[in-house]
Amino acid sequence: MEPVSDNISRLKELTGVRSAREVFDQRADERARRAAGEFEIEQVVAGTIVKNDSGQFFLSTHRLPVTLRHGNAALCSIQQTTGDTLALISNDQELRSLDLQRAVFLDTETTGLAGGTGTYAFLVGVGYFDGDDFVLHQYFMRDYDEEEAMLLPLAELFEDAGAVVTYNGKGFDIPLLQTRFITARRRVALDEIPHLDLLHVARRLWRARLRDCSLANIEREALGVTRQGDIASYLIPQLYFDYLRTRDARRLSAVFYHNQQDILSLVGVLSRADRLVSAPPDLRDAPALDLLSLARLYFRHREYHVAERLASEAYDLGLDPDSARLALYVLALSLKRQHRWEEAHNVWRRLAQHWPEDVGSRVEMAKHLEHRQGDLPQALSVCEEMLRIAASLDIGEPRLGELQYRLARIECKLARLDKSP
Repeated sequence: MEPVSDNISRLKELTGVRSAREVFDQRADERARRAAGEFEIEQVVAGTIVKNDSGQFFLSTHRLPVTLRHGNAALCSIQQTTGDTLALISNDQELRSLDLQRAVFLDTETTGLAGGTGTYAFLVGVGYFDGDDFVLHQYFMRDYDEEEAMLLPLAELFEDAGAVVTYNGKGFDIPLLQTRFITARRRVALDEIPHLDLLHVARRLWRARLRDCSLANIEREALGVTRQGDIASYLIPQLYFDYLRTRDARRLSAVFYHNQQDILSLVGVLSRADRLVSAPPDLRDAPALDLLSLARLYFRHREYHVAERLASEAYDLGLDPDSARLALYVLALSLKRQHRWEEAHNVWRRLAQHWPEDVGSRVEMAKHLEHRQGDLPQALSVCEEMLRIAASLDIGEPRLGELQYRLARIECKLARLDKSP
């Protein structure tokens, strides 16, 4: 028969249960190792301590080949992105001259999301192209007194940057960094650097299909990226506070990984947007809702022939009823802007047939019948039907008055015709 002590040892091994003495000894050992600096950031994350005139901070650097793929996109693919594409997806003609070879891809990890002078960017990640490499720097302050030292090289980097690329940077990262530079008494005009905020690009291109346009969701659904060992964004501030208290950086390695992936996803999102916009029609592999979003984007830029083709293609691929209705509207308006009146009229008529409650399509039909075809009886019929429909809808008094005025005008025209010899 085995001794009782052996049975207890085996039970502990199987269940993982430890005695109070073992727990106490382990915690004491960890405290001693922390005190000795064994779990400090420079021992956990690959990098170096950098010293300058303002003090010191921790810097982690990675040089990645530009051929590296992040999800379904290679980093180098955006080097062929044209100014026309950048102006289109950003809805900003000033970004037509943006130089991606001199762009800084920026993402920050902060002590909170509220902003203001009490919020610090404790980890600032930047990426940029350097020949055949994509260089990724991560600037980390090991305590609050290292902020000025960390901001010094960042200020020099931004002074040489040709552009900044972020995800929600206009609303958060740039204002926050600008505040930190002001607090540190450094003059860095971040708001004067050309800025491409990919959050707004993602909303224009993918919100119709994905709804959730967070970077995590966009990279998963549009880039096919699955992160391993990542951490939720909302946990990051607390991990930094824990590090300041314990000087144990082991859990911060996940934060550095999270920041790296965010920066790589900036390149990936831009690459995917460029592919969606630039691919020839016969090679475009986008879902119907993405094509519809793209059609609306081209329509806003008055490229009506492209918007027409994309809206028609999206409709033919199959859409839900609301999206199909929108696609036909984009198609009809694109034809109208090209003065292809009869084709536009046919689309308005299709809208009226499939969506009998649609007043707007009948207004356009009445306009065409009255002004271009001169078919006043048919225009009158459309207006009367339009008013019957409008009476059951809450379209507002101004809109209803407009419809009544149109009907009265056509009736006047017909009355004059009846009186003519």
